[in-house]
Amino acid sequence: HKLGTVTVSSNGSFSKHHVITRYASAAQTTTTVSTLSGTFKTSSKATGTIRFAQSISSKGTVVVKPCSGKVTFTATAAQQYGGY
Repeated sequence: HKLGTVTVSSNGSFSKHHVITRYASAAQTTTTVSTLSGTFKTSSKATGTIRFAQSISSKGTVVVKPCSGKVTFTATAAQQYGGY
């Protein structure tokens, strides 16, 4: 799920709250609400957490029990090689 642009504060922390994405098919709609938070440990390495809640509905009625979860992550900037 795309969370859009995330602003990084001067202390290296970042967050994005209550991002709603929906995927609709002919039979059902999946709605996901996500929250991202984290911090840069160095200029090229960040750690954080993505939390989400998801429900699947059909014609406005929930057809699958809602679920939620939490994923932690570490991200490292890719090394770039000059001129390639």
